[in-house]
Amino acid sequence: MWGFDTFDGMPVENATDSGSDTCEACPAHATTLHEGAAAIGDCVCIAGFLDESLNDGRNCSECSAGLDCTDAGTTVQDAHVRPERWRPSYRALAPRPCPFPRLCEGGPVPHAKYDRWSNATCAPGRGVGGAYCVLCMEAGHVFASGGCRACDLP
Repeated sequence: MWGFDTFDGMPVENATDSGSDTCEACPAHATTLHEGAAAIGDCVCIAGFLDESLNDGRNCSECSAGLDCTDAGTTVQDAHVRPERWRPSYRALAPRPCPFPRLCEGGPVPHAKYDRWSNATCAPGRGVGGAYCVLCMEAGHVFASGGCRACDLP
């Protein structure tokens, strides 16, 4: 946690002030990041959990093995993909194993529902992108045996 022990006499974790004289509990697996939280909207998921809703800190679920949720406040939109995994969009909750692990570097996924040609989480310098990092980005190249090679055209 961030070292804040109390909020108006209550433990800061799982407590926010709804504007009245009483504290309102954050949902399960959620906390506040600062002392003096003023609304239930200040709740964020604790480390190891992921906010599946649209950044409202109210639907925290355990992070899947393929995502990095080491920081409190991680959302489905900003969770990074772990190496050797591939994620079709920033809203996908469970990245899939990459068939060619060395090609899937991991990292942030662009905020697009799906981009067939994205190489955001693919290993740089290998000329690959797209689904599972197996599409060749350069014209005249084909993916074979874990990499791209020039087509042998007569």
